[in-house]
Amino acid sequence: MPRAKVLHILADMDPGGAQYSVLDLATYLDRERFEPSICCLREGGALVGKLHERNIPFHLIPFSSRLSLLGVLRLRSLIRDLGIHIVHTHLRRANHAGRLAAWLAGTPVICAHHRDTILEKKWRQKWLTRFLTRHTDQVFCVSEDVRMVRLGAGDEPAEKLRVLHNFIEPADYQDNTSAAEMKAELGFPADLPTVGIVGRLHPFKNHELFLRAARQLVDEDPAIHFAIIGDGDLRQKLVSRTSELGLSQHVTFTGLRSDMKRVYRALDATVLCSTREGFPKVVIESQAAGVPVVAHKVGGVAEVLSGGGGLLVTEDTPEAFAVAIDHAIQPSERAILREQAKKSVQRFSATRIITALEDIYSDLCETKGAYQHVY
Repeated sequence: MPRAKVLHILADMDPGGAQYSVLDLATYLDRERFEPSICCLREGGALVGKLHERNIPFHLIPFSSRLSLLGVLRLRSLIRDLGIHIVHTHLRRANHAGRLAAWLAGTPVICAHHRDTILEKKWRQKWLTRFLTRHTDQVFCVSEDVRMVRLGAGDEPAEKLRVLHNFIEPADYQDNTSAAEMKAELGFPADLPTVGIVGRLHPFKNHELFLRAARQLVDEDPAIHFAIIGDGDLRQKLVSRTSELGLSQHVTFTGLRSDMKRVYRALDATVLCSTREGFPKVVIESQAAGVPVVAHKVGGVAEVLSGGGGLLVTEDTPEAFAVAIDHAIQPSERAILREQAKKSVQRFSATRIITALEDIYSDLCETKGAYQHVY
């Protein structure tokens, strides 16, 4: 049986949760059965280098607007020229433009992927979603929460909505670097517990809440350190805010790190304060590394932590987060959460999720006669 050619389409490959997830999807597919490639509709990004390292072909079709007619036609031509069997789109921009181009190209199998709970609001977007869904074979949602939100919107039928969680390979987050060595490298105090927030410096990640919780904890006991791991447009604003709160001596900005499995060795807990999420990979990464998580109950977070390994915070207040963080970093509680995390994260292993996706791809290709399809 020939290999199925899979084209993943998204806006860009700048570092972010969705982009890393798409990179993983393309990386872990069985190359004897599938031939993955990635196309961006806005720009490349820092992760394009990772694609080259992993021998994943990359294409760029710049769109002047979300539904540029010229962009759609050029993307349709690319799909035909590559002889694509499966188009798999990610996030709103690509879910519209990518599926439209795939439909116009006559692509045998079309899949879309919802990665957050943001819904289309304009009637034209809702109409287009309904139209494209009729020509879509499978609509993936990164969590049950996202699936229920999409179902409630009424634009996609229940039989096409299917949960496909983000995943990691737990063994990739095991590292022999000692905590002391990593803390020294990052400039963290050697003798203090360190609590980190990992992710893009973006408003919805709610770093302000993290800093206010940090201020409250330091007021109660200054023997604690905090780390902001990641980069983004808000960096300077957050540095200034840290100074305003009198936390400059208690907070380290590490910038973007490509060696997170080592960085997790220096953390005693991670915090997720986001106002919205689909299925944050940082939670399962932390679990795989044996680091307890304190997370706001948004998106798929409750699904991940249902197996233990972290504490859910239902109120987005500094007081609530401070109490949960203080609880999580206590040695006895941290030990319990660490053991729970290592067991719980196995549900989201690459092998488990990718096997399910490969089966779906294969079944759809068989049903749609993809291998006999000629553009």
